[in-house]
Amino acid sequence: MKLENIDIGDSIPSFFREGKVEYWNRYAAVNDEFADHHWSDEVAQSEGFEKAFAMAPLEQAYMHNTIREWLGDDLRILLVNIRLRSPFVRDGKLEISGKILKKSFFENEYFFEAELNAKDEKDNLIATGLVSFSYPFLEEK
Repeated sequence: MKLENIDIGDSIPSFFREGKVEYWNRYAAVNDEFADHHWSDEVAQSEGFEKAFAMAPLEQAYMHNTIREWLGDDLRILLVNIRLRSPFVRDGKLEISGKILKKSFFENEYFFEAELNAKDEKDNLIATGLVSFSYPFLEEK
């Protein structure tokens, strides 16, 4: 992808994840975050949720993944600011999509701002995000 061809309003390719405890367990192990409402429907329901739900930092990581899967690992993610709207529940399906809001070029580096929206399979808004990232301009050889 040529960064100079990315324009304001362009869509960001969708990123998909399933709400599987196996995925959540790996994330929890790294972060030492084993709250019962992430594993037990019974506990989650006693707290007013439909069923067990994903950790907020994992949802934020998925927004990082959305940008990295699109543009690769050479970019610098400067900010990911999310607002949770609804829980991402176990066995659900998540789709994160977005669009470019701003683009600039400064000191041989492209800077972008994008909005991201995470929705489940029922089209419920799970989270919204604002992502800022930069990418160095590399001369083609």
